[in-house]
Amino acid sequence: MRGPPANDWIVIKAETKEVGRYISTKKPDGKPYNGNVSIWRDNDDYRLDVTSEYKFPEGSLEERLAVEKADRAAKLGRDVFKVSESTDVSMTIANKDGFLVGNDFEVEVQVKNIRSERGRRTIKHLQVVVDSLKYTGQSRQNIVKRSFENIKLDFSEEKSVTFTVKADEYWDKMYELFSMEITAFAYIKETGNYYLKKDDFRLRRPDILVEAPRVVQVKDPFELKLSFKNTLPVPLTNCSLLIEGNGIKHKKTEESDVPPKSEWSTSKTLEAETSGELQINVSFDCRELKDIVGIAVINSKD
Repeated sequence: MRGPPANDWIVIKAETKEVGRYISTKKPDGKPYNGNVSIWRDNDDYRLDVTSEYKFPEGSLEERLAVEKADRAAKLGRDVFKVSESTDVSMTIANKDGFLVGNDFEVEVQVKNIRSERGRRTIKHLQVVVDSLKYTGQSRQNIVKRSFENIKLDFSEEKSVTFTVKADEYWDKMYELFSMEITAFAYIKETGNYYLKKDDFRLRRPDILVEAPRVVQVKDPFELKLSFKNTLPVPLTNCSLLIEGNGIKHKKTEESDVPPKSEWSTSKTLEAETSGELQINVSFDCRELKDIVGIAVINSKD
């Protein structure tokens, strides 16, 4: 964008391939999922790409017409295909998915001089803002703001700015799904252009490590060992544990509080009621963290 004045903003770059790139679900193969459940693993054994079920292929006539129709329906219509050729720098926010809630995490913004002609560009002011978000995106709380001044970029040069967000800076400002948004805003000294880049991510909850025998006998008791680490700087309170699954008798128990930054573990005795491949689902609930989960698959034989 370029400005001010406020009524004379123009689009100088549009990111047209940032949304809907990687829409996934589990393959409908009738087999249980036996992996890390709080963050998706890029594993073709489980993943089914359903991106084409939600949007037309990027750049196709159908996709362009859909965008144009949506633009015409907007209250403040604008020409989404009209973009200025003026471009000074590119900004990339490094992917931060996978950090555990309760731990510090690093924010990294990469900037690069992408002028078509040789020449220096100076980012006179770069501001990076980290907010917590509700899953609807309608409510937010600011966590940190960091400013960087006079970043000089020679032709094709790339630099990174990084800083650490501490757990005690964000913990009491989080919403239920631990969603966050990073916004980077840059002002270019030589041209007066402004650039804005956003990225959202979620801090993940710990997973329960579930240890179970691979083969059990129907109606014979077997032991299930469960453990996870409380990564929060506060104790987990009002704790309960639910164990359920096909062919497994459900079990729900109240559990003791878990101290901050400590390991929780327990053992439970179960019985398989039917034969076959059975999936055991374990869920630990508390006031501070909902749905800490784990999965195990066993084979039950008569």
